[in-house]
Amino acid sequence: MNNYRTVLKQRIVWLVALDVLAILFIIVSGYYAQKITFTDGFIRGSQIGLFTALQIFVLYNIVKYYGAIKDDGKLKAMHIAENDERAKFIRNSIGGGGFNFSIAAVAVATVVVGCYDEKIYFTLLAVTFFMVLVKAALKIYFNTKY
Repeated sequence: MNNYRTVLKQRIVWLVALDVLAILFIIVSGYYAQKITFTDGFIRGSQIGLFTALQIFVLYNIVKYYGAIKDDGKLKAMHIAENDERAKFIRNSIGGGGFNFSIAAVAVATVVVGCYDEKIYFTLLAVTFFMVLVKAALKIYFNTKY
């Protein structure tokens, strides 16, 4: 269990680094946002909203991991849940880390392109939503099947 405790501490460090990057983007985006038209305001608002949601997700996981490090019962339960064979099989059937990486890459591209072109931004935003819906549908399907 000490090895898993060390893994959780490393995850907390990475999550804090991600949290700092999200805070910096929110500050920079809010400072440099030129809300001249509705579309520009929508793009900046959705970018800030995305990074605010990322903040909430990161802070939730930091609190969860920190609580697991302090409590051996929670640590054991989290270790068992993470190494569950059924969940691993379903995760691999859906596409595993590759599908998550693809969603993250398209989401980052969406945020970056939002600073340059509206049409491409909305196209990539639609692609990101579609990929998330496909992942959710596959997860529901495989959870009911297995």
